[in-house]
Amino acid sequence: MGPRLMILNVAASPLIACVLSAGLAYGQSPPAFPSPPAFPSPPAFPSPPAVPSPPPFPSPVNRAPIWLPVTTIEFVEGVPAVVSIRNFVRDPDSDPLVITLKSGALLAGLTWNPKNYTIAYDGLPMGAKPGAPIVTTVIFSADDGKP
Repeated sequence: MGPRLMILNVAASPLIACVLSAGLAYGQSPPAFPSPPAFPSPPAFPSPPAVPSPPPFPSPVNRAPIWLPVTTIEFVEGVPAVVSIRNFVRDPDSDPLVITLKSGALLAGLTWNPKNYTIAYDGLPMGAKPGAPIVTTVIFSADDGKP
């Protein structure tokens, strides 16, 4: 997958979010299911001789990093915060990733750290108004260094 577009918002008031999963309200646990009935143990048979397992095969094809569908990062004006861009991308082959800010300009008060892949907001006022966040758009890419 290619570069990922992310939109950064700095809002004037606190943001409130409620996450629903499978029809459950945030913090609500799914209903408990009854345990299946116990079955009698089968008769014991002698164990076959141990056979060494074959070595694992390497993945024949490298798979590209996958970006999560979240595309907006929001900061609340006056509240310092740090967000890791690493939380928005993963490599299906578990290869280490290098994340790069490809294009776009960060607003004053937002800082990109290419060593730990974070964006930090210093919390200083930026002039956001209620209902009118300050928005900037940046594009990141992730590379596992393999073809």
